[in-house]
Amino acid sequence: MTLVINRYNQVTPTIVTDEGTSISTPFYINPTTDKKKEVLNAFRKIKAKQLIELGYDTSPVQQGSLSVINNLAAPQSPIEQELGVTEENLRMMIFGRNGINEKLIIQLQNLTGVQLVTRQDAENCFQLWCDHLFPDENNGLTTATKKTTKRTAKRSSAST
Repeated sequence: MTLVINRYNQVTPTIVTDEGTSISTPFYINPTTDKKKEVLNAFRKIKAKQLIELGYDTSPVQQGSLSVINNLAAPQSPIEQELGVTEENLRMMIFGRNGINEKLIIQLQNLTGVQLVTRQDAENCFQLWCDHLFPDENNGLTTATKKTTKRTAKRSSAST
């Protein structure tokens, strides 16, 4: 793994794992979209199971030719209580722009069983960043970096 160089040619405290997850220090972890969907769906399945166990059922009931859905507000499930967020808030946090706080990532991994990041990934990122910040302390060795570029659309000039 290597530290990422941004479009301004500056080394950043970020690595990208083999699976495509980016990790930055202080730790903000940004899993791939597929991993985000996987952990959110696992959370939803656990929540639905817990709500059924609590006696709340969202499946429609047939009454003649009509389907009736219980419109009462669902109670907060144990998994939501443990995380301290509702499903909607969790979705917003997971798909936000700046990555996810490391404590939430670890809680989600523990509750859902979906692996998002390993301890070794976090340690590698931190070690690479420290080696970059303190080059004299690692016998003058330079750290490997990975350059990224951002492509933006060219602006067209408006003629008047």
